[in-house]
Amino acid sequence: MTGRRQARAPPRLAPVRQLDVPMLTPTPTGVYLIVYTSCMAEHVPVREFRSRLSELLDAVADRRDHILVTRNGKPAAALVPIDEYHALEESAEILSDADALSAIEQGLAELQRDEVVTLEALRADLDRRRPR
Repeated sequence: MTGRRQARAPPRLAPVRQLDVPMLTPTPTGVYLIVYTSCMAEHVPVREFRSRLSELLDAVADRRDHILVTRNGKPAAALVPIDEYHALEESAEILSDADALSAIEQGLAELQRDEVVTLEALRADLDRRRPR
């Protein structure tokens, strides 16, 4: 087992230390699925965070570590790689758009019915439609 599992909703009472990191994985049909891998965030008290800021930023930027900053033993903030942050923002934007969600659901239903167009077929169709 490679430590990967298929995308699913996280449990309601997931442990605080576990974060799910999305990875794009191609399927045989050429469609990408988001697959999640679990990684443990390093818990760092805010005082230690201040003194180790440069080192912790390197760990996040270079090794893709996750840092959970605690205040009085409780999670207060998370430091994650910037691309993961952007992916979270984009996901939140998509999830707040009813039309986008509807289009995604429609596309997933088409995939289940095997109503797909290969890239080669799409290119051939576009070539036929182009004016000469």
